[in-house]
Amino acid sequence: MDISIGRGKKARRAYGFDEIALCPGGRTLDPSLADTTWEIGGIKREIPIIASAMDGVVDVKMAVLLSELGSMGVLNLEGIQTRYEDPNPILNRMEQVGKDGFVGLMQELYAEPIKPELIKQRIKEIKAHKGIAAVSLTPAGASKYGQAVAEAGADMLFVQATVVSTAHLSPESISPLDLASFCQEMPMPVALGTKRRFETTMQQRFAVKATSWMPSRHGPRRSTRSRSACRISSSSTSISRTTSRAASSCAASCARVPPTCRSYS
Repeated sequence: MDISIGRGKKARRAYGFDEIALCPGGRTLDPSLADTTWEIGGIKREIPIIASAMDGVVDVKMAVLLSELGSMGVLNLEGIQTRYEDPNPILNRMEQVGKDGFVGLMQELYAEPIKPELIKQRIKEIKAHKGIAAVSLTPAGASKYGQAVAEAGADMLFVQATVVSTAHLSPESISPLDLASFCQEMPMPVALGTKRRFETTMQQRFAVKATSWMPSRHGPRRSTRSRSACRISSSSTSISRTTSRAASSCAASCARVPPTCRSYS
């Protein structure tokens, strides 16, 4: 519900996790009938968990172990793993530093430049142990290191930022990442996040689809790489629609319960 805040402007009520309650459905399910398998970008997994692309969460070993267990770990390609040949001593320093010296240490450690050869090495290490090489880059990192990721044969690339949009404004001296062209050029599926609105998901979906037809001397031809990117965008849209249906179902089920439950969105 929109709230008027004056001068013709309106704001929409937002809710925190503490204000949301999930309502049980009208049916129950025996655990033996539950199917937790899921698929993203043609990669099928048994456990619906994606480990966060953080230096303190996923390294090569963890990515391989999660793959063996049936889930997925995403390796941050702009962190410690691609700045240092041996990241373990660096991680030990981060673990032992006190609160007062934490900021200074982070500035020192992350001043080390990212090495494209280490990007390729980490991806190849994961694949050598038969793990799923799911990796992440920021939009700026994707422009700079996308080719290295493609050459190393990563299985999936997550383009992550605080917010990813189709209309990013930047200074004239900086060329922003063209998401549609990037998805088309990458040989692996590309997932885009974080999107705050359903409309943004749709814009990214159609932006990728718009470039999926490539002209040639023999007329239009379909790009195989674009199709994989489109599947990811379509998948994101499907998730959004599923969430919307779940929200509608929850609202109907919670007609007679307190507003806290009805605030689910």
